[in-house]
Amino acid sequence: MPPPPYHSGPRPVDYSGPRPVDYSGPIPVDYSRQRPADYSGPRPVDYRETAPVPTDAPDAGITLNSKPDIRDLAYLEKNNEKLQLIVRVAARWESLALHLGIESYVISIISRDKSKCEDACIDMFQRWLGGEGCGPRTWAGIVSALEKMEENMIVHLVRELLQEQ
Repeated sequence: MPPPPYHSGPRPVDYSGPRPVDYSGPIPVDYSRQRPADYSGPRPVDYRETAPVPTDAPDAGITLNSKPDIRDLAYLEKNNEKLQLIVRVAARWESLALHLGIESYVISIISRDKSKCEDACIDMFQRWLGGEGCGPRTWAGIVSALEKMEENMIVHLVRELLQEQ
């Protein structure tokens, strides 16, 4: 009896070894998608690179009633006392965001997009300074939110660094 015109089972495997590769000609490369070596186009902005570190609070005109800059929140120094607010509150940025009046859906967007607490805290402060949330966009607003969180040591440091002259 002759075999059927089609094979219904698995095909036989060719175990004769690897097939030879032709190395005789050049390999075509598409250079249209590569950047030149001297490419100086846009790159991600790091808040630490955008401007020099602010110096003394009185000289910079920073008071409790002034609007903070993201660089001030990252690093502020006066009389050899340093305040890195973002580093100090990064672990509790969600609670601070709620006390600053930022909606919970915005907090969930930030936590989904940012994996590190410091990056999320920076994003939260940038959104708050940009108009999200409520309350005054001043150091006094931040101090008020920190007082509600019972962060007395940080509140004391901020008040000490920003005391009005």
